[in-house]
Amino acid sequence: MIVRGDEILAQKEYGAANLKTKAKNRLNTKFRVASLTKTLTAAAIIILRDRGKLKLDDSLSRFFPSFPNGKNITVEQLLLHRSGVGALDKPEDHRNCYTRDRLVEEIGKVKPYFPPGADSSYSNEGYNLLAAIIEKVSGETYENFLRKNIFQPLGMRDSGSFCSESKTSNLAVGYVTGTGIGTIEALPFNEFVQMGSGSVYSTAPDLHKWLKAVNENRLFQIDKLRYPYGWGVREYTGNKLIEQSGLVEGFNAYIALYAPEKLYVIFLSNVQSGLFNRVARDLKAVAFGGEFSRPNALSRSEIPRINSADYAGAYRTPDISVPLNVVQKNGNLYLQWGNYPFLRSLTPVAKDKFYYRAEYAEIIFERGDDGRIEKIKWQSSPTDSFYLTKVVDR
Repeated sequence: MIVRGDEILAQKEYGAANLKTKAKNRLNTKFRVASLTKTLTAAAIIILRDRGKLKLDDSLSRFFPSFPNGKNITVEQLLLHRSGVGALDKPEDHRNCYTRDRLVEEIGKVKPYFPPGADSSYSNEGYNLLAAIIEKVSGETYENFLRKNIFQPLGMRDSGSFCSESKTSNLAVGYVTGTGIGTIEALPFNEFVQMGSGSVYSTAPDLHKWLKAVNENRLFQIDKLRYPYGWGVREYTGNKLIEQSGLVEGFNAYIALYAPEKLYVIFLSNVQSGLFNRVARDLKAVAFGGEFSRPNALSRSEIPRINSADYAGAYRTPDISVPLNVVQKNGNLYLQWGNYPFLRSLTPVAKDKFYYRAEYAEIIFERGDDGRIEKIKWQSSPTDSFYLTKVVDR
């Protein structure tokens, strides 16, 4: 959906919301919007600030006294991804919906990335802590606070929040790219997402209402803030905007607000693929004119046979804290980062060369003098690549 003010410039629904029931994607289809949630979490914090319930320089220890080093972590640092809190990555973190106090406790156990304020690193856990603050200060659940103070005032009737399962109607089912070209696969289970960082679901019309309200300063004054918390500030070929993107297994989401033009861009998908990496600039080109990307040309014939055991193993690079696991399953190959419980397929395209449709990247395995696999070259574009070294055979 692309809208200028209230005028719809472009609007289109594609494909299935649920392959099993054959339900199609419609305007009222609800999608998990992942990190678009952060724009709402940040707004809730500012609403509470404006009501005198908290200050941006309040320490985390004001709300949760036992949090390690909480006295040196401020609300604003959490908003700006500058708190340094570590990331949850135990297997149970991906399979449990934690209560507020358990969530705070588990984040407190994780080794911090850096001292508060010393650096910045995108942090889901920081926004989990902000959601916990919202609950502590308001005395309501995170979802109820959003519903009473954002969704209902704006008429966002098809929006809410959940961790992994919901009984809400018209909810899209998420899918991932399959091993064959043009194929998709169902998820083994819904990804668990803790409150505040990626737990919201919504529809395109509801998100239009949200973007319009933000641009009009209706619930809070975003243009009076030092930074538009929860958003990213960008400029694409001369057009300034704020945007946020989101990824939860099986879903991609993107919103953009071009304030001077009162232009709002919304993209929601229940097929997770590398198309997502192109959405921001491609939809900007659609809205303002310009060049947009074209699909990658992959042949459907002559897919090479592979010995998946040659490639399976763990690969590492110093720049990423967790290993990349190459997993063989039913004769196919999949990628898995660290303890993340979902496998993402590789499509063979040539000897030792695969296409990673989840991110539109080429995965090239390089062999040593003995013929055994030693490295992976990850090629996202002709000018963007990095290497991982094999450390464990599997």
